[in-house]
Amino acid sequence: MILSRSLALAGMVALALPAAALAQDREPPANSPLRAFEAKARKGMAYGAFRSQVLAAGWTAQGADDCAEAVSAKACKTLPELDRCTADGLCLMSFTHAGEDIVLRVATKGQGVTVDSWGFE
Repeated sequence: MILSRSLALAGMVALALPAAALAQDREPPANSPLRAFEAKARKGMAYGAFRSQVLAAGWTAQGADDCAEAVSAKACKTLPELDRCTADGLCLMSFTHAGEDIVLRVATKGQGVTVDSWGFE
């Protein structure tokens, strides 16, 4: 169990590392409208509430093209922003913003699906 959790976490970290590496190059300024959702966003909040704020701020769900193969067709249809999930319930979501060359990446965790972190690339 501990080994599978470690492997799952290592897989999620591998997915998140490119986003973290690029985040410095693409991060919008603190007062940017692209960050409007962050006023109410908190680590640990329910993903549904976070998602609603992100979509209201003009972001569009943009998951991985191979999501259905990597996760499941049903999950990818329900959450079109879904990229990948580990067996432990760690998931990576992606959003784009019209006219901007920035991707918002969101990591979630748990059966209750809470927000673990987010960043820009």
